[in-house]
Amino acid sequence: MGFSLLYLLAQHRGQVVNYEEILEEL
Repeated sequence: MGFSLLYLLAQHRGQVVNYEEILEEL
């Protein structure tokens, strides 16, 4: 839940954030 939102946020910022960091945030 919210995974795609974080992915879209990363793209919106113009750069893909490390997935590992995102997974840790979840």
